[in-house]
Amino acid sequence: MLNFAFDKLIDDPDIKFAEEDWLYIYNEYSNKDWPELNSFDDFKIQPIEFQDACKAKKLDPESHKNRIGYRIIPYPNCTRHTGSLNDDSWGEFSNVYPNTDYFRFVDYLDKEKIPFRLWSVNEAPVDSFYPIGINTYHLNFDYFSEISEEALVRVKENTLKILFFYHEADNPYKIKKHLDTLAEKYGIAQQQIYFISGNTDADKLPNFYYFFDDEILFQNSINKDSRIKFHKQKRSKKFTALVRIHKLWRAIFMSELWKADVYSQGYFSYNQITQDIKDTAITSQPFQREYCEEKYKNIQNFLAAGPFKADNLSDIDHNSFETVVENHYADSYFNIVVETHFRLESGHGTTLTEKILKPLCHNQFFVVVGPPHTLKELRKFGYKTFSRLIDESYDDIEDDQKRMDAIIDLCIDLASMPPNELHDLYINLQPEITHNSKLFSESKKERLMQLIDKLNQ
Repeated sequence: MLNFAFDKLIDDPDIKFAEEDWLYIYNEYSNKDWPELNSFDDFKIQPIEFQDACKAKKLDPESHKNRIGYRIIPYPNCTRHTGSLNDDSWGEFSNVYPNTDYFRFVDYLDKEKIPFRLWSVNEAPVDSFYPIGINTYHLNFDYFSEISEEALVRVKENTLKILFFYHEADNPYKIKKHLDTLAEKYGIAQQQIYFISGNTDADKLPNFYYFFDDEILFQNSINKDSRIKFHKQKRSKKFTALVRIHKLWRAIFMSELWKADVYSQGYFSYNQITQDIKDTAITSQPFQREYCEEKYKNIQNFLAAGPFKADNLSDIDHNSFETVVENHYADSYFNIVVETHFRLESGHGTTLTEKILKPLCHNQFFVVVGPPHTLKELRKFGYKTFSRLIDESYDDIEDDQKRMDAIIDLCIDLASMPPNELHDLYINLQPEITHNSKLFSESKKERLMQLIDKLNQ
């Protein structure tokens, strides 16, 4: 069982309310010869026979807590934000520097009924984890300066371990070097620091572990009733390709579909939202300068013709896991997954995000515009790809320009297929498509247990 230590724990609802409510129920429905109780503590000191009799009638404190949905909620460690439970402020932790966040891993364990326990720092057993949820990792920030003094003392004494939980795919080698420097500064043994990462290369480092967090987060976020089922009716569009944030490498890909005049065959969007200036600079792309310059005129024409819209939703809705536009999946055959990255920093590892989960969930086949070996990593989790009928050799191409050209050619070829042929292709890929949707919907308990086993080694 995993034990987690937090500087602050919250009762939801308030423990006094839960206790008063339980006492009312107990007094209303208890046997006449049962003792008078005035608190949860009074119950704990009663004979076992009496406690068992209460449990049989679900009149014990734990049964009542379950009945009203009582939970102990961990307040994020190392945050500078003040958030109130059941208030909009609770969702703002990740937006306040240093962008630490709620430790949602405990929610995953709770849903799958995997045993764990939350403790205050001073009461936590030896070898408990002190979790730090990360939304954005800052290589120039001293995370240990934000750890409570009490927790830091225990970490130095080797009775508490630090556990970072990060869903993004930042270079784990740089993060490890940064944490080693901090460990040396504070006199902390490196083996007391654990890191969960969204980068597959994390598994190559001691105490670092790759975890497909978006898979569970997306599964928990989406309404089961909104999932698009497999159907054999013909569709008005051939594909769906949705891009919100402008990046030069994304523009290279999407502008080629536009230039080939196949963009109108699909639900095609390029919203041109700009977040980071470096994403649009030629010098920061995963391609040679000549390749970018060769494509640049077409890109400028493409951007001038846009933005391209596939719906009337707001940017906030586009960025929400919960948003599902039915036609994007039920009325097109395949999904062109334009990923967050085309190549991870320094070429280290790959990553899987919610973007690839959408066609998995909503019964489409897909092509991935992303890092090499993305499909290979996906297959490790039991999902099936489509090499039986589609050329997926692009996934093995590590040269970024050659991989991009191969993906462009494949997508244009698929989008140029006669509608009847594309329909037949979709029907023939039904075994893989429906397998993926079913697997996505299944319990992720085994996945969580594998990570727990690694943490407990």
